Amino acid sequence: MNTTTGEVQAIGWTAYKKEFLSLYTPRLRAKSTRKGIEYTLRILDSLGVQSTADLTVPLIARLVESRPPEHSPHTLKGLLLKTQAIVNYADKAGYLPGRNPFRIRPIQTWVRPSRPRGKKHLTRIEIHAILDLMKGDCDRLQGWAQWRARRLYALTATIAYTGLRKMEALTLQVRDISLETRAVDVCDRAEHRCKTPGSAQPVAIPAALAPILEDWFAHRADAPPGFRRPASPWLFPTVKSARPWTGGAPGCKPLDRFKVIAARAGVPHVTWHMLRRSIATHLEAHGAGPAMIQRLLRHTSAATTETWYRKADLGNMLEAVKDFTY
Repeated sequence: MNTTTGEVQAIGWTAYKKEFLSLYTPRLRAKSTRKGIEYTLRILDSLGVQSTADLTVPLIARLVESRPPEHSPHTLKGLLLKTQAIVNYADKAGYLPGRNPFRIRPIQTWVRPSRPRGKKHLTRIEIHAILDLMKGDCDRLQGWAQWRARRLYALTATIAYTGLRKMEALTLQVRDISLETRAVDVCDRAEHRCKTPGSAQPVAIPAALAPILEDWFAHRADAPPGFRRPASPWLFPTVKSARPWTGGAPGCKPLDRFKVIAARAGVPHVTWHMLRRSIATHLEAHGAGPAMIQRLLRHTSAATTETWYRKADLGNMLEAVKDFTY
């Protein structure tokens, strides 16, 4: 905005992108969030945007039409939400000469995603089978193989019983766990920022998880004779304890190992996020109401919990109505 006349003035697209991306440095926002914004800006580049004056309704129409037909409505909605953030900043900063296109035509008029379908969570029997197999590996294996089995078992149980997001769990530190008060303190740190401000809060530790974590604490610093491991603050460290176990060579990453064990248990095509969805599904069947499930998952919006997580499977619904009669 021209500070002398108070008139709205468009600025060049290159200058605008630099200013906007400065708000998404890793210290200010999660790396994954910045990657999503950068991806959206590249799409706008491909549509020929030259300045903020090009952020118009016709541009949004071209954006929607340019998306491959195999992209789901949920993917398109996510892209539009990021585009809206880009446009809104230009509007509030005084760089948008015309009217905000999302005020003229809101996102819900461009795309209306249906409720998610298909298998998004695991049954209690499936989760029990995976955890039981992991526990068996802990008892059967020796040396580093046993240590790795214990680490995977503790990690999987932590996500399954608390509903933590993958990176929230992988970047936990020992000091974040209190077995006395039965709580996990989820907080922002350099390795991973919480998804929302409301995500940084304590999470309850169920009674079934406590002994698994106690056993992991007892063996977390184990090492074969002659191998010296430095002390590590991370709850789930790498073998050398230098950093949290967030990556690794192909086949050695947390998700890779989880998938192998799950497949052995007869549960293929799993993801860490399926465990987060599962706890909401089964807490509902256990009697927890919508408000409590929202608090446990630390969702900002109740609509997120309702749409994506509270999806009782057929087994739970059959159990709920088994005694019903007229």
